[in-house]
Amino acid sequence: MNNPTITPDQWEQILAIARQAAEEIAADEAAAASRAESDPPAPDVLDQAEAERGFAARLAAVLRARR
Repeated sequence: MNNPTITPDQWEQILAIARQAAEEIAADEAAAASRAESDPPAPDVLDQAEAERGFAARLAAVLRARR
């Protein structure tokens, strides 16, 4: 069984993807907050956004730690 090694360049690509995901989630949340002022979202939508933000933050932390 092979045990592939992730190169520093690959880590940079992975971190860039994680950062982009976090930025997109933040932008989605800002847009949702703006919409929420006039039309409050359902609780399940808020739970999903929270879960996505938490996942992106944990993913970025794990990837930084593995560098």
